[in-house]
Amino acid sequence: MSIKFNCKVNVKHNFKKIEKIIQELPKTIEQSIEDVLKNIQGYAIKLEKRS
Repeated sequence: MSIKFNCKVNVKHNFKKIEKIIQELPKTIEQSIEDVLKNIQGYAIKLEKRS
């Protein structure tokens, strides 16, 4: 699986905000992945119970 991001940012004096976003991005991605995995696990459990 491959995920590609293409971001074009026009910035005037927002470098501090961008730095903050860059620092928080790994944590946000990790949380999102954990949420997706929990959803998949919950769905798999529901499917197992139906069988």
